[in-house]
Amino acid sequence: MDKLSYRVMRTNEFPDQQSVFYRISCDCDDAEHDMMIEFEFDRGIMEIFLYKTFYWKHYYAWCHWYEKIWKRISASARILFGGYIEMQGDLLIVEEEHIDAFIEALQEGKGKLKKWKEGASNGQTLP
Repeated sequence: MDKLSYRVMRTNEFPDQQSVFYRISCDCDDAEHDMMIEFEFDRGIMEIFLYKTFYWKHYYAWCHWYEKIWKRISASARILFGGYIEMQGDLLIVEEEHIDAFIEALQEGKGKLKKWKEGASNGQTLP
């Protein structure tokens, strides 16, 4: 059985551009928590990109309606006048099978980068 099959999948591979993409699914099953990993060999450099989308959500269930509005206005003012807002996201990887699949994606991507690097050092060019 392919180790990549448990919550880790290869989504795209572009050998002519020397890049491969993996999607890592969060164990909570919320697609908003998923992460993309790209392995790329570009201009002789082995690169790994981690892509994660962050969502700014505020939950004011226990506030009065005017407090909810004020909290949103103050948070918006922090962005407008401060230029940024701090956020964090999560990706939950649990159980041995999920961890092994994540490691397998990293190892497979690393192997592809090494192959492309060896090809570049041997003078092979992209089509």
